[in-house]
Amino acid sequence: MADFLGVKQVECHKKYLGLPTFVGRCKKDLFAFVKNKVWNKLKGWNGSIFSMAGKEVLLKAVVQAVPTYAMSCFTLSKKLIKDLHRLIADFWWGSKGGKSKMHWSKWNEMCLGKDRGGFGFRDLGCFNQALLAKQGWRLIRNPDSLVGRVLKSCYFPSRSFLTTKKGLYPSFIWRNILWDRQVINHGSRWKIGWGEIVDVVHDRWLPCPATFRVVDPPFLPNGFKVVDLHCKMPNGIVGSLDSFLVRRMLEIS
Repeated sequence: MADFLGVKQVECHKKYLGLPTFVGRCKKDLFAFVKNKVWNKLKGWNGSIFSMAGKEVLLKAVVQAVPTYAMSCFTLSKKLIKDLHRLIADFWWGSKGGKSKMHWSKWNEMCLGKDRGGFGFRDLGCFNQALLAKQGWRLIRNPDSLVGRVLKSCYFPSRSFLTTKKGLYPSFIWRNILWDRQVINHGSRWKIGWGEIVDVVHDRWLPCPATFRVVDPPFLPNGFKVVDLHCKMPNGIVGSLDSFLVRRMLEIS
């Protein structure tokens, strides 16, 4: 086929669409291109001719957007994140004689909102986690997509994404998505229709924002679902919620 089309045949592509196709044990050199891109942007700007407002726009709109594409697929190392923060902070506070000036505020404080006394810069570590959590959310909301079907057949053919384990020989991307699943588990809850698959005790389905779960669960049969809280009609149709059963089961006064 390659001879017929007249194209060059290679054994392995190091990069595809700007991202590495193979991830080994050493991640430092693998994602060094992210740091190099940020450094090339910063060294081409003369920070002394910009106002603080100008620096803020450049850093937020240009520099902090550079690693977004890579962070949407991979977890960058803590050291790389720290180096990116240091480059941004050095440009913000300026330099003199080739040496960085005094940093008058910690980076964590600079990432706070302006209403809280910070500068509103983006914490790239948290942003990286949020981007990967978004990939997991896509698997939940679009299970019939191509990537959803491929990952499901490989790693969780008989379980849901929220309850599956890492599995044998997981890929680097799959480990990254599972690492950020805690973000989804912390901030999501079930929207109840009939509740056929929602567990009364273990799942997050109540509207109270503290835990979304039953705080002091009573003794219930194993696998007791929300649908079991509905009245059963003589013809087998599920009716409205049985208020007496709900109060008795959940001990609501």
